[in-house]
Amino acid sequence: MVDFYDFEYDKVFTIDSYNKNMMNKYYKKMAEFNSDKLEIFKKSNVDVINIINGVPYLPELIKFFNNRHKRRVLG
Repeated sequence: MVDFYDFEYDKVFTIDSYNKNMMNKYYKKMAEFNSDKLEIFKKSNVDVINIINGVPYLPELIKFFNNRHKRRVLG
C-alpha cells in the first residue's frame, strides 16, 4: 500500500501496489497525464528533458543541450 497526498484537493489516496488491476489503472492514468503534459509543453514551446532517478543523467543533458543548440542554429 502506498499513500499519495493530493495538494490540490487536500486528500490522501491509497494505492494497493499488489493489486494488478489497480496498478494497470494507475499506469494508464499516469501515461495519460504525461501525454497531456507533453502536449501542453509542446504547444507552449517549452523544451522538456526526462530525468529518471537512479539513472545517469549526464548523457541525457548533453543530448538535450546539443539538440537545443542545433535547433537554434539551424532554425
